[in-house]
Amino acid sequence: RVPRWTKWSGTGPDMAQAEPGADEWTKGLHRAMLVRVGRAETRAVLHDDFDHFRLRLRHDGTAVVAAMSEMLRGPYSLCPRAGKELAQLAGRPLAGGAAGLSLRLQCTHQFELAALAMAASARGQDCHYELGVAVEDAERFSGWIARDGQRLLDCRIDHERFTAPESFAGQALGAGFTGWAAAQLAPDLAEAALLLRRGVILARARRHLPRLDALGHAPANGNCWVQQPATAEQARRHYGVVRDYSASGVPLGRDDED
Repeated sequence: RVPRWTKWSGTGPDMAQAEPGADEWTKGLHRAMLVRVGRAETRAVLHDDFDHFRLRLRHDGTAVVAAMSEMLRGPYSLCPRAGKELAQLAGRPLAGGAAGLSLRLQCTHQFELAALAMAASARGQDCHYELGVAVEDAERFSGWIARDGQRLLDCRIDHERFTAPESFAGQALGAGFTGWAAAQLAPDLAEAALLLRRGVILARARRHLPRLDALGHAPANGNCWVQQPATAEQARRHYGVVRDYSASGVPLGRDDED
């Protein structure tokens, strides 16, 4: 059954301009990612403090046939357009097929959800991840991630290096982490660790919200598709879309779970 996905126009009450409070950056990040695997189509959703979108991955059981996303909430006007870059996944194998494409030329979050949907499809298993990151100060964070209700990993980061768990101690948060996780961790734990690492990076970025709001469009730093120099100034900032799920947890509606 095709879910009743609500179209998001980037206008209306949610888009009213709002100034973040002085303590906005301390709220961390809270994210849910749900993947439902079907025989020919896998559906996935990502919902967190910054984004809410859904994805359809059509496949033949071995390779991707097509990938399409629908943005319900996001930071910039061109974020929905970035989802069209997922077309590059067509023809790639479900197992490991996302490797080799540049995250900088994709919407990072849509691409990572697509990669998770591909891996789940290759396994033939649904998955439901939840994660949270708490901010202690500008350089210290703690995080956790659970899969299908089972806690898999708790971590602490101090000045961009893991201090816990012990097996992660000293490992840098940035460059090299993906390769280290693939080489040193069991596949399920490596997948969870990479998702939690992304959550920590996003929690750190929350401190930049006032600067990004003042800029009014995407920064031209090349970090993702909308932030490329050719698109950044056309990617207008959406105001009032950031949520705080620290108390309630991330809600998934009926349409998300169908």
